[in-house]
Amino acid sequence: MSKYSEDNFFISLLDGFLILIRDGIAYFVLIMMVINNEIAIDDFVLYFSSVGAFTGTLSSIINQFASLNATSLITCDLRDFLDYPEKKIAQKRKKTMI
Repeated sequence: MSKYSEDNFFISLLDGFLILIRDGIAYFVLIMMVINNEIAIDDFVLYFSSVGAFTGTLSSIINQFASLNATSLITCDLRDFLDYPEKKIAQKRKKTMI
C-alpha cells in the first residue's frame, strides 16, 4: 500500500470516527433537552439542522486537508525526481545501451 493510500485511509477513518462522536453527542443532548422540555420541537429542528451543517463543514475541511496532503506528497516526489543528478541518468543510459 502506498504512502498516499495509507494517509488517505487513516484520514477517512479519523473523519468517520469524529463524525460519529460529534453527531452522537450533539443529537443525544438535543434529544435529552426535548424529553426534559428544555427546548421546543421547532428549536430542536433548528438545532438538528445546524448540527448537520456544522458536520458537513468540518468534514469538508478534513477532506480538503487530505487532498492538500496528497498533493504535497506528489509534489515532493516530483521535486526529488527533478533534483536527480543528470550524470547518473546519463551513466544509466550508457550502461543500458551497451
